[in-house]
Amino acid sequence: MGANCIFKKLSSNQVISWPVVLLKYTIALIGFFAFPLSGSSQITFEKAFTEELTDGFRSGVAVGIADLNGNFTDDLLRQKRGRSLYVDFQKPDGSFLNVAKGLSISSVRQWNIVSGDFNRNGLFDIVSAGFSDGVNIFRQVEHGVFEKEEGGPSAEMSAQTANVIDIDGDGYPDLFIADDDAESKIFENTGDGSFVDANHWIDMATIPESDNSGNYGSVWSDVSGNGKMDLFISKCKSGVADSTDPRRVNALFLNLGDGIFVEAAAEYGLANGGQSWVSDFGDINNNGRMDLITVNHPNEVVLYLNEGDGEFTDITLGSGLQHPDFGIQVKFADFDNDGLVDILIAGFEHFLYLNNGDNTFTLQSNPFDVNPIATFALGDLNDNGFIDVYAGYTELYNRPPGPVDDALWLNSGNDNHWLRFKLRGTESNRDGIGAILHAYSPLGKQTREVRAGESFGIQNSGIVHFGMGQLSSLDSLVVTWPSGTREVYYDLDVNEKYLLTEGACITSPFELEVIGDLADCTGEGVELRGPDGFDYHWITGESQRSIHVDELGLYWVELIDRETGCVHISEVVYYDTEPDLRPKFATDYPMRICSEEELVLEVVAAGEGELVWQDGSEGREFTVDASGSFYARYDGGSCGMVYSDTIDIEVLNPGLPVVSSPLNFDTTEVVIEVEGDEILWYEDEESAVPEFIGGRRELNLPNGIHPFYISNRAFFPGEQFQLGKTAFEGSSAYPAPHINGGLIFDVHENIRLESLVLFSDFNGKRTLELFDEGGELVVSGSVELQDASEGQRVELGWDLPPRREYLLTTNRDTNMAVFGNFGPRLMRSNEGISFPYEVAGVVDILITTFGANYYYYFYDWEITTGEMYCESERISFQVTVDSTTSTTAETVLSRHDLLLYPNPASTYFLIEYNGNCRGAKKWSVIDSNGRLKISGVLDGDSDAPKRISAEGLPPGLYIIELEACGRSLTENLILLGY
Repeated sequence: MGANCIFKKLSSNQVISWPVVLLKYTIALIGFFAFPLSGSSQITFEKAFTEELTDGFRSGVAVGIADLNGNFTDDLLRQKRGRSLYVDFQKPDGSFLNVAKGLSISSVRQWNIVSGDFNRNGLFDIVSAGFSDGVNIFRQVEHGVFEKEEGGPSAEMSAQTANVIDIDGDGYPDLFIADDDAESKIFENTGDGSFVDANHWIDMATIPESDNSGNYGSVWSDVSGNGKMDLFISKCKSGVADSTDPRRVNALFLNLGDGIFVEAAAEYGLANGGQSWVSDFGDINNNGRMDLITVNHPNEVVLYLNEGDGEFTDITLGSGLQHPDFGIQVKFADFDNDGLVDILIAGFEHFLYLNNGDNTFTLQSNPFDVNPIATFALGDLNDNGFIDVYAGYTELYNRPPGPVDDALWLNSGNDNHWLRFKLRGTESNRDGIGAILHAYSPLGKQTREVRAGESFGIQNSGIVHFGMGQLSSLDSLVVTWPSGTREVYYDLDVNEKYLLTEGACITSPFELEVIGDLADCTGEGVELRGPDGFDYHWITGESQRSIHVDELGLYWVELIDRETGCVHISEVVYYDTEPDLRPKFATDYPMRICSEEELVLEVVAAGEGELVWQDGSEGREFTVDASGSFYARYDGGSCGMVYSDTIDIEVLNPGLPVVSSPLNFDTTEVVIEVEGDEILWYEDEESAVPEFIGGRRELNLPNGIHPFYISNRAFFPGEQFQLGKTAFEGSSAYPAPHINGGLIFDVHENIRLESLVLFSDFNGKRTLELFDEGGELVVSGSVELQDASEGQRVELGWDLPPRREYLLTTNRDTNMAVFGNFGPRLMRSNEGISFPYEVAGVVDILITTFGANYYYYFYDWEITTGEMYCESERISFQVTVDSTTSTTAETVLSRHDLLLYPNPASTYFLIEYNGNCRGAKKWSVIDSNGRLKISGVLDGDSDAPKRISAEGLPPGLYIIELEACGRSLTENLILLGY
């Protein structure tokens, strides 16, 4: 098997005859290449968190994307653990409808998956094969219903890549399967979708003679440029050291027509004996010729430029391509839509290179996460015109389950334009597999081919994609059909999908008229209606203009022009009797916030009703200003009132600082005391850094009024937890010296990773590193281990925000400097392992970088959750210093005579005079603008405090003035309000 090598918009358009087209564009190309090509730019991908699609799903090497139901959108075909079939149809909103779940394929792992319309009924069937289990065929007997066919081809083989291709040109696609142990297998489609052996079609016997084994990746492409699909096989054979042994020399079989194939790899300069695993053809410089990239094992990539006239040149040196470790998949595709094909490589590590337009490529900063993508399939999985990646993470080529679940990476896109074409063959096979498309524009002569099955056992979308840069239209499109028919279409608007019908027309999808509610909880159904004047082919099998549907599902119609035979296809609609109309929070929100923070909750609703929050307020957003439970609802029509999830948020209030000392001093030596948790003093209202911290300040102040600005900072402790495997356990403590493993974990709320335990018999320094899912370093720290064979706890104190798929590992450079290898010489367990290790709703340790059978290095985590510091609103007060005040023994007024409390106050405050001035004393409340608000008189013969109501006084800073014995005292008062 494969792992062995590790050891060594238009209604119609005129069909133009080819001679006219050829003459026109032989002349026009001179002008096209005078235009500069676009430069490379960064492209990013976002992981789609589709629980129903990828949670717990781990593919083998074989994954696929294809328009399985013929509605012009890409669907998913996958094999869970390489043994059971899952099929998911794309819905209009970019989510997926599962139509086949866990259909048993075989008792052995499958090494390929491929699909095609074998009986011309408009529905794709699915084929796969493994080791000596024959050919497994699932027929799509009706839309979305797959049944395994009994009695399919039973050829004994060690299957590798599979391709669907109409080799004999009879309009029915045939099947090619590369065989690792013998000559590859060809199966003829007899016309009813069944297959018979047809190995005699191509003589693949090697010269010199051999057992013809070593066939890995296979791809069909027009290498010679004669309009016919040629076969290229990447060859690899374990245990064979001789690079000239034909079992490891790549083969090229040129299609000369009339069923004649000749081997010409050496003649074309492509007879590479470097243990090639996989190859792909694509036109890297838009000159209409297919160039080649090949990945050799263990760590080599070769880029060939097609010079024309049967000559390829190795241009790897200087191309910018690096050599990957054990590459499994490679594919040319235009990810940034600039009109130039880029390169994606996957295997033991992944690389994305953007095309610079000068036969060189620029490696992009990792656009995915830290997990190395082992395999993938490409297509437009949200129908936005940009190529997305469905990624699998199988181990060791094809040993599922891999270390992490599959992932759907959606292309973030940019402002470049695009075109997409779906082919409908009439004389050719129905899906146009083997067709060649040339797009002429100032970008050059872009070339694409319709394929089914390529690289190493995968299938990419057969909907043809062109990036168009900043162009607003395509000058012309030339299509060479498998039948040999050539057609041309002019002036095509960009950002459109077009259906090409062989010998008839080109059309764009149209919208159905929908009468009723597609999200229909009543189940009463809706009416779907197409335009008048056509023959109608509904997905339901009905043939009238309008239909009534009341069953959950995808619906569309094909219209046939009664005179021309031109095919028009509608956009897809999804009728849902159990719609999930719940408003959904736009992101994850913290469970605790400080009172001074602004937190705005946002929900997105699937319906059109007015959103109402738990307090009756309306709108998509709600500002949290107090602890509580928060949710939104709206009227979902036939589905009734629809509610979001409820989230609980605690608002932590540190409380305002309270000035407890007098604020008027008759000496320059002053002491100010403030009560609170931790008092922060600032120079002014805007200062970011406190000038002093503490509740007591001793100052020497000159006479005058001195403003101060303070806040209170409080600590709110969280909970403490232990997490992870507690200690080393197993029969083998250390992996190979070059292995640098790690743990992958999710954080759901703010935590602090306080410490963890490391085990090792090797003393010395280690540098621990934490990466985010994009591969960016978050934090690192070095520790010195001494006598850690029984474990040594190391303190970290790392604050981690909520995030998916952190990677905790060690620094390879430190390991190399200390131990002479990339590995850290830390103990990893191979017994007593039970992933995931979790604190519910807080942290999940998911897996190691080498799967679930080991536990790498980092034991007995101590974490603290919800620990926070909160700072109050900043308040101000004034201190008055007047050391010149004279007094008499009879009537002394002291700064200690006037007492205000509580301060700050809410609904009331008390004024108390403790001096020796007898008689009536007037008090006044003055706001910060100097305006008198209220006043009164204290009883001159009583020492009892005077209670003053704060009703009618808005929150803020006030001055309390007391006049006694011809003098006055003032103090500041802070009112918080009712």
